[in-house]
Amino acid sequence: HKTTDDPNVAPLARSKNWWRADLAAYMLTDRLSLQYAVSASCFALRAHPWFREATVLQLHNLHGGWFAHTSLPLLARTRPTVWRLADMGPRTGHCSYSFECERWQTGCGSCPHLDGYPRLRHDLSAVNWRIKDVVYRHSPMTIVAPSNWLASLARKSPLLNRFPGNVRKDLLEAL
Repeated sequence: HKTTDDPNVAPLARSKNWWRADLAAYMLTDRLSLQYAVSASCFALRAHPWFREATVLQLHNLHGGWFAHTSLPLLARTRPTVWRLADMGPRTGHCSYSFECERWQTGCGSCPHLDGYPRLRHDLSAVNWRIKDVVYRHSPMTIVAPSNWLASLARKSPLLNRFPGNVRKDLLEAL
């Protein structure tokens, strides 16, 4: 939601109809525990003038219901894409922080933290992990980590280590 008059800020959902579609998709995917799999306006992002003029797509924190990671193949094949990791979420089937759980290394499932942010109503962590696997496989991106710790986890991740040589803390300065 845009809360400023700044002309350099624009919402993804550029009309009430897009906003309604995004809200309906969020409510459905939340109820089904298909974490942020659909956000209609993300698939229309390529038509936005800023996207058409952009030379690079920079991503940051993608969870929260406002962005669908399933749109990444469409977007990342259109513009060079750099994703600055904000937490552990991109490498798991559910968790922003996995605590002691290491199931993210083998595909998640039997999640011990369903109530952790972002919560899941049902344990579809393995399904969400597999969706990310397919999405990332078709999304040419550069992954940037803001810390050595997060970069190390990304390199160990079966989901993120497919971007060889791209998980680099030193690239952060270029952004």
